[in-house]
Amino acid sequence: MSDKEKLLPCPFCGGKGLRKTENSCVDMQFDDDHDYFWVECKECGARTKAIHIKNARYRNTCKDELIEAETKADNAWNTRV
Repeated sequence: MSDKEKLLPCPFCGGKGLRKTENSCVDMQFDDDHDYFWVECKECGARTKAIHIKNARYRNTCKDELIEAETKADNAWNTRV
């Protein structure tokens, strides 16, 4: 994940976009086999839709799916209208 896309400033307030995760499988910690990833503004709280990863541990693709979800969230943040 070293080649992450740079996040653009928030379109509403110009604040910094932060990558957020809930129950991330990065550390192989799961809660009901559901993990989420999104980008959120540090200042005003504007955010992208949460990208859902479900049951990744059963497919042994958790880290790959997290990278894909992170990329989707970054793209959603950077290409919003």
